[in-house]
Amino acid sequence: MSKPRHPSYPILRAYGLNRLATEFGVIHYAAWKWAAFGVPAERVAAVARVIGCRPHDLRPDLYGPHDSGPEINTAGIAMPANHDSATPAAAAATA
Repeated sequence: MSKPRHPSYPILRAYGLNRLATEFGVIHYAAWKWAAFGVPAERVAAVARVIGCRPHDLRPDLYGPHDSGPEINTAGIAMPANHDSATPAAAAATA
């Protein structure tokens, strides 16, 4: 049985924890904690800008539901605007 992970985990892992740690001047363990437990609120905007994702993708608990901007997959590639992700929010919006 695997432990639940923070929503930012696959995004930060795809970017690279060593790379993230180097760019923000923190040790690797700090970057791992960001991936496992969430990026600190004061760093979300900067990390999202560097990685190329929306702040909501890193901390949905702070930035609320995402309803604008391109969706970013775990490889850091923007999805087309007409891409319908299979999320509960997308299903609720169409119901």
